[in-house]
Amino acid sequence: MFHEPFFNIEDTSINVSDEELYRWVSWCIFYGRSKDEYPLANRETPASADDLDDLDDPDDLLLADFAQILEEAKAYQDADILDNIAIAGEFAIGFDFAMLSCRELGITPPTQLLQSMMGSPRCEKGSHAYEIGNALLRKTKATDVDNEPPETVVRD
Repeated sequence: MFHEPFFNIEDTSINVSDEELYRWVSWCIFYGRSKDEYPLANRETPASADDLDDLDDPDDLLLADFAQILEEAKAYQDADILDNIAIAGEFAIGFDFAMLSCRELGITPPTQLLQSMMGSPRCEKGSHAYEIGNALLRKTKATDVDNEPPETVVRD
């Protein structure tokens, strides 16, 4: 597909993990674009969801958390897709994909994660992420109210 080696092995300036190389090649194949168009190609070391210090944007962290939840649910393909969406910097699409995947798998993410996502400027009102997130938050609040212990009555 690339008609040339992806990297020159004699070039010592390239330093990417096997996982990041996989993501980079996958991104190129998925979008049909050259390796130079990869959103993180101009960085010295591309970001990886496994190394949280390399992540620039708070939304990277949110998508990494959603990817982790999907991996824990053994939805590895969805987690990989979400990682690639995050690499491409398409956070609004990533939130939509994460919420649709969670709904399809019957996963309720932690309330704090949902609230952080809803607070992101990239989670637009009316989007799938916004609507599903609100529904999950309402469901969580209703469940919390149903599970509250009865009031303690103090008698003299």
